[in-house]
Amino acid sequence: MGWYKRAPRYEKIVAADSTDDLSQHGALPPPQRSRGTILSHLNQLFLVLNIVLASALIWTIHHLDSPNYLLKKVNTYTPLLSRFDFSFQQVKNNASLFNAPYSIYKADPSPAVDAAWDDIADTPVLAISESDVLKIGKDPNYAVRIPQSFGYGPDKFFAVNDGQHLIHCLNEIRKFAHYDYYYREKYGSEEDLPEMVAAHRGHCFEHGDLGVDGRAGGAVAGLRDGEEVSGSWGVL
Repeated sequence: MGWYKRAPRYEKIVAADSTDDLSQHGALPPPQRSRGTILSHLNQLFLVLNIVLASALIWTIHHLDSPNYLLKKVNTYTPLLSRFDFSFQQVKNNASLFNAPYSIYKADPSPAVDAAWDDIADTPVLAISESDVLKIGKDPNYAVRIPQSFGYGPDKFFAVNDGQHLIHCLNEIRKFAHYDYYYREKYGSEEDLPEMVAAHRGHCFEHGDLGVDGRAGGAVAGLRDGEEVSGSWGVL
């Protein structure tokens, strides 16, 4: 009687349309992600988050220290804060009663004093857009347009910096305080001023007053006994 080996029996694999079907029938093992791949993705995500947070921190620090950023928080709208970089400077006011220490701006009229005042009281003309006119609360229909021949493009309007305008008005008030020096020869008695000159004077008085009222801060000025005149007080 002879010995023979029985042929092994194989199970027929069911036809599959996808690797998922093959996995279900034991033909392919289910795919697995390695632990190293997951950690790599997490590290990349962590790096991106760090870059975003560092950029936001740098932006915040820069803007919190930016004079323009701070000025925009406490000022009404002005296009100048988007055009120029401003800086802060600590200044000690000279509010002494007499001109000591000496300041040329407190001195009596002279060509040198006039030159000093003219240097700081200049009001250069600026070009602003119609949108700027509306944002500062003005009506473009009454604003003065800049001719296109000036080269600033369409829909541009004349404007001046109001801070410089206030210094200009202060200079005019100073001149009226020295009327004999500046105007008597030209206009005669102050009661006989031409209408426009008198109107300009009144405008500067009012604009100066509004400027001080609107910009006065919380700083205080101390008083000291007068050294030059007995019984007088001066501002520190």
